[in-house]
Amino acid sequence: MKKLTASLLFFILGVMSYSLNFTVYPTRFEVDSKKVTTEEMTIVNNTNGPLRVEIYPEGDIEFGEEYNLNSNIKLFPKAVAVKPGGKQAVRFRVKPDTKMKDGEYRSYITFKEIPYDIKSTASEEKKEAEGVTTGINFITEISIPVFSIGENKIVKGEMSNFKYHYDGKDMAFSFDTKSEGNTAVIYKYSLKIDGEEPLEGILGYSKRDGEGKLEISMELKEGLKGKSGTLRIYDQVNKEYFNQKIKL
Repeated sequence: MKKLTASLLFFILGVMSYSLNFTVYPTRFEVDSKKVTTEEMTIVNNTNGPLRVEIYPEGDIEFGEEYNLNSNIKLFPKAVAVKPGGKQAVRFRVKPDTKMKDGEYRSYITFKEIPYDIKSTASEEKKEAEGVTTGINFITEISIPVFSIGENKIVKGEMSNFKYHYDGKDMAFSFDTKSEGNTAVIYKYSLKIDGEEPLEGILGYSKRDGEGKLEISMELKEGLKGKSGTLRIYDQVNKEYFNQKIKL
């Protein structure tokens, strides 16, 4: 099974969307916790055959599954058929809930292919010398996050046991996270390597509350081994967790 969440999807979509049976956009939604909100998404069939896709909400275990919007989300339709190379709109409505506590809530809207028969991809390869034919079978599953931020949002995070490693191509980060508020901490980074264009982005998210761990790897251009730069890690309220010169 091939399953992607939007945090991964936005990074690799441009280079591998051709290999997914379908794609979905937009890839993220943020709704007002006090208002009825209606949004629309589009499914794009990337194959030359018909597709059936089921759609449903689900909680996020890593974030805190009890803080989900599942019962507040109404999808229409809950299953679609998409013509070869075609598009299909799907709408969802989020209704306020007076029982919701302050802070952040999150769910995913998951799109899962319903196979007619498990699809054989174009990556089938015939090994003529051995007389063996191999094929990869998969179904596509994509999850799009829906965020709701209530009143009295508290962002209060910590970061510890920070480590990084650069192998000449990929740079890996790992650190422990802790949220003492009611909203996930968004760990952002700014990397300024001497003589290079600055890099900025998001390393990841903490749980809504409690402890966790983040591990992420990003590809950098080659030829940076031995260079120095400044790495800054901060959150959505600009609290700084790390700001030091590093050597790659």
